[in-house]
Amino acid sequence: MSQTQRHEAKRQQVQPTAQEVETFRELFQRLTSLHFGQWRFESLQRALAARVSARGLDSVQQYIRLLEHSAASSEELSEILNLLTVNETYFFRYPAQFDLLRQSLFPTLISQQRGTDKRIRVWSAGCSTGEEPYSIAMAALDAFGPGASLLVEIVATDVSSDALRRARQAEYGPKSLRLLDDASRAKYLRRISQDRFTVAGPVRAMVQFRQASLLDDVQRVSVPWDIIFCRNVLIYFTREATDKVQDNLARSLSPGGYLLVGHSEIIRPDLFIPFGDPDSFVYRRADAGRQPSEQRGHCHVSDRRPQTETDAKPASTLSSLGRSPAQADDCQQMFEAALDYFDRKQYVRACQKAEQLLQHFPRHLPACLLRANAYLHQGEHERCARECQFVLQLDPFNAEAYLLLGINFKSLSKVSLAIEYLKKAAYLLPDSFSVQFHLGEAYRARGLHSEARRAYRNAVAFLAAAEDREIRNYCGAFSRSTLEAFCQRWLGN
Repeated sequence: MSQTQRHEAKRQQVQPTAQEVETFRELFQRLTSLHFGQWRFESLQRALAARVSARGLDSVQQYIRLLEHSAASSEELSEILNLLTVNETYFFRYPAQFDLLRQSLFPTLISQQRGTDKRIRVWSAGCSTGEEPYSIAMAALDAFGPGASLLVEIVATDVSSDALRRARQAEYGPKSLRLLDDASRAKYLRRISQDRFTVAGPVRAMVQFRQASLLDDVQRVSVPWDIIFCRNVLIYFTREATDKVQDNLARSLSPGGYLLVGHSEIIRPDLFIPFGDPDSFVYRRADAGRQPSEQRGHCHVSDRRPQTETDAKPASTLSSLGRSPAQADDCQQMFEAALDYFDRKQYVRACQKAEQLLQHFPRHLPACLLRANAYLHQGEHERCARECQFVLQLDPFNAEAYLLLGINFKSLSKVSLAIEYLKKAAYLLPDSFSVQFHLGEAYRARGLHSEARRAYRNAVAFLAAAEDREIRNYCGAFSRSTLEAFCQRWLGN
């Protein structure tokens, strides 16, 4: 075998180890502010192996050095993004948002701009392969007819060059078109093969595509946006980057402008306020008279934690639910008493003791969460949901509240809603056994078997590190071995 053949064989055999994947993940996060948790291990491993091979390198270490020191690292990061970002989307995803767009947002904005030469400006941020901005253009044509291009301007951006290439190509198959009825297909698409369609010229002409990162300030233009679509994008960023992106979005919106997000996104209440039906996930820029940097609660999650009468801060991890942060001795004693009743499965007494505490310290969030969990164990689902929503009003990033809501709605067989809440909990606590276990259960109930297996695999991986209190609080009376056996059974092991 020649030296060239030996090198080629060696490159083909490169299989990144777990430690190499973790080193790569940390470096990638530092360079891009994009977060890929341990549940994306296999995707990261495949992407890393593919780029080592494509670069003709002999080892992962060489590739890591290339990213750290090479002038070509920017181009290489773009290639990795093309492999890692999930471009699973389709036309008119979240139909309720497009109904609201046609029936309310477009008519309201056009009436406000009547008598001017201004167009409604729409930004599709993180547009992926183009289904979203083309859906916006179709909705505009539905609302305004052939003259829509004179009334609506649409700009679509994405960080992935490969996604933008496919968006400009504008050719789609059955998965992307699953929500389009025959009338819309005939009106806005042109068939190019048995199951492939291309977007019609008038729709394509309404959309401008640009490559850009949401972390850049490039979209802080002199003329603000009236509507921003930023759906299923923020979930990829670190918390610090999410803060910056949401600040950029708020600055880019016109006063009172609209932000449409995905069902799993967690939105800062100091920047945006809900608009319309909560299930539509539409927001308006809050406090339109001031810039976001002048508003309270700006920047980091920890800055938005509410201060109570005892300066108590809510628990930040599942295991810390058992430790009261209150400084007053009587508050500490009441909380421990409530917790003791909860541990002994005396849930009515636990609620009573928590109520006594909350009469004195009404913003004591660990007590609120304990009471919500006690309500859940008693089957009082409405009270549980109400308690969790109260917690989220004070602390929008409280993972326990999202987890309890997910379990609560799963118990009511409202599986789709449960999944959305559990996904938010998973974003905030990516390494939690309880979150992954209940997410696996919810996916299985919905018939999403591939997603369920992924969640069960994560649950098994995180079980050893889970604290006893977490398992008691959120997984009932099951032992670790029983929970693991249950997961393994559904994994087919």
